[in-house]
Amino acid sequence: IYMQQDKLDLAKSHLLKAIQIDPTISNLYKDLGEVSIIQRDFDNAIMAYQKLVEFHPNSTQEWLRLGVIYINAEQFDNAFDAFQRAVDLDENSARAHNHLARLCAGLGIKLNYAIELAEQATILDPTAQHFDTLAYTYYKSKFYPKAEDAIRKALKIDPDNQNYKDQLVEIQRAIDAAR
Repeated sequence: IYMQQDKLDLAKSHLLKAIQIDPTISNLYKDLGEVSIIQRDFDNAIMAYQKLVEFHPNSTQEWLRLGVIYINAEQFDNAFDAFQRAVDLDENSARAHNHLARLCAGLGIKLNYAIELAEQATILDPTAQHFDTLAYTYYKSKFYPKAEDAIRKALKIDPDNQNYKDQLVEIQRAIDAAR
């Protein structure tokens, strides 16, 4: 109720007390994690979601959420591990593939792997967001014509997205500069 009323400090206080009373209720950790995320208290959010994945080690969604929290906390190695765990748990999760691809490309690491992941995400779920990530992985790998093709696919799905339009311009500039 405190969360719904935007009384986050009270919500967090009561959740911590409830966890002390019964540390075996996994939903308490999820709620604590979400309150902590809203408050940008990533240390507590990480602690809560680490505990949550102990309760639910095969939950792709919980590993993905933990990975996103790690990114916000700038703990990129931990984010990589969490996203990789999500991919390993569910080879049909486009979101898991997409998150890991985006992270690798953003960090400029394992770019061939990032491309494989992004390609798989578009096969599993051909959304504009996934084509955007594919374009980004190609761009970071300097495969500009492929990046242009992928971002055009994203724009075909979501033609009013200004970020995609901007990315297309950036890719075209890179193509022109490479000539």
